[in-house]
Amino acid sequence: MAEERKVPKLRFKGFTDDWKQRKINDVSEFKTGGGTPTTNNLSYWSGNIPWIQSSSIEENNLFTVHLEKAITEEAIEKSSAKKIPKNSIAVVTRVGLGKLCLIDKEYASSQDFLNFSSLNGDPYFLTFAMHRVLNQIKNRSQGTSIKGITKQELLQTKINLPYNRDEQYIIGGFLLKIDNLITLEQEKCKNLIQTKDWLLHKMFTDERSPEIRFCDFSEPWKQRILGDISEKVTQKNTNLSVTETFTNSATKGIISQSDYFDKNISNEKNIDKYYIVSNDDFVYNPRISNSAPVGPIKRNKLKRIGIMSPLYYVFRISNQNINNSFLEQYFNSFKWHRFMYSNGNTGARSDRFSISDKQFEKMPIMIPDQKEQQKIAQMLDEIEYLIALEHGYIKMLNKIRSQLLNLMLV
Repeated sequence: MAEERKVPKLRFKGFTDDWKQRKINDVSEFKTGGGTPTTNNLSYWSGNIPWIQSSSIEENNLFTVHLEKAITEEAIEKSSAKKIPKNSIAVVTRVGLGKLCLIDKEYASSQDFLNFSSLNGDPYFLTFAMHRVLNQIKNRSQGTSIKGITKQELLQTKINLPYNRDEQYIIGGFLLKIDNLITLEQEKCKNLIQTKDWLLHKMFTDERSPEIRFCDFSEPWKQRILGDISEKVTQKNTNLSVTETFTNSATKGIISQSDYFDKNISNEKNIDKYYIVSNDDFVYNPRISNSAPVGPIKRNKLKRIGIMSPLYYVFRISNQNINNSFLEQYFNSFKWHRFMYSNGNTGARSDRFSISDKQFEKMPIMIPDQKEQQKIAQMLDEIEYLIALEHGYIKMLNKIRSQLLNLMLV
């Protein structure tokens, strides 16, 4: 039986030769480990030689490294750290399997890396090819206790390469354009998020007038108390008429529990005690995180009814002069956090913020007239829409990238 040809499924015209199988050991002339100079000598860490660790590299970001630390020549001489020449591929071998980066400047690395320099092929192609192979190893190890790969195992791993280096160059250049496009869109998304965060900080206030506002408005804002403009939702799922459990995520908002955790974790035996959450209801989750230091308040925009654990505080706006979208954006800001810190604490559990319902309902909120509420909410909602579009576009580009890696590489 003839051996199956090693050729990609999608190929540029002009290339017909079979690809050759090599070991990753063969992709470069030099393979160098790394080391960490002692942190007890601060002078070692005041140099100009970039030093990277596993956290300096992001998954699937093959050409960007976060250079936050730098060491001196003396640190190199008196530790196991080594200078790695520019245009080397840094591969994480310990925790962080699958992470690698082509680095375009001289650097040093921690012992978490094996660095490939003096590459025997197109640098971009080899980076994509090694990325694909490492991801295959990572996917096979999912569900196991394997968190890394030994340097010897990495060097013996098989990799398929075009015989013709021109083909490597063309493939590497084409895939790099896709990566650059993804990076560009990620930067656009990041800028939109930063713009929205800045506006949230400037357009909401603890005073009678915000720092910036639309020129059409000059009336002072008025203070309202949360308990006066809302009512706590206390309707329980006593007849088990609602079966879908929601959760409140600081980053994703109100979302189906099964979508967030990939399964339902609520106990069917006690969901009769859960609160019923209607569309446009607000939910306070006392679980704290980096993005929600006092816990998030999110609005149910799923356009359907669900249930939530009694650990959450569910409330509904009862004042018709309050715009739900305005209030949602207000809770996306940090303006209400000062009240929470002054009237609550982290309690017995360090991962939860503790505040009584009675005290929570005393939260003061500065609110403008309805027209200004609507205009602020509309602008911030439109920015959120643009952010969502960017996220969708980036997701699509990453899917295309993944498919091209499988079609254009062997």
